[in-house]
This record gives sequence, C-alpha cells and structure tokens, in this order.
Amino acid sequence: MPLPALRYVDASPVEHEGDTFICLRDPEGFVEESVLLSPLAFFIASLLDGVNEITDIQYHFVNRSGGRVLSSDDIEKVID
Repeated sequence: MPLPALRYVDASPVEHEGDTFICLRDPEGFVEESVLLSPLAFFIASLLDGVNEITDIQYHFVNRSGGRVLSSDDIEKVID
C-alpha cells in the first residue's frame, strides 16, 4: 500500500547541539512550529510521494547507503 504523500514544505539544514538536522517549515502556515529531522528521517520523508511503499524506501536506502538495510519499523516511526 502506498504511503501518504508529504505536502510541500521548506527544508533547510541547521546545526543543533553540534549535529546537522533538516528543518522543515510550512510555508503556508497551517503548522506554525518547525520540525527538525535527522538526515535519515529527512531521506525517508523526501520519498513520501503518495506512490512509494515501505519496500520502495528500503530499496532506495540500500542503493544510497552502500548496502545497509533500513527496517520497516524505522520507516514507520518516521511516518508516525
């Protein structure tokens, strides 16, 4: 089953406590607070297009990470 699509948000890198995160901001103002995502969580979120399924995200991750496997539980945590 395809995962829900993430609607358009502004994304920019930020430093927080010595680590790099991706800050998501809603340019339309429906959500006022910004959200910080780890690079891995941002990678997952960037694939939420309404077409990809968990196995598609796992496939893309394996290809980009040199063979590391991402569990479906980790993907579901980001989606939740």
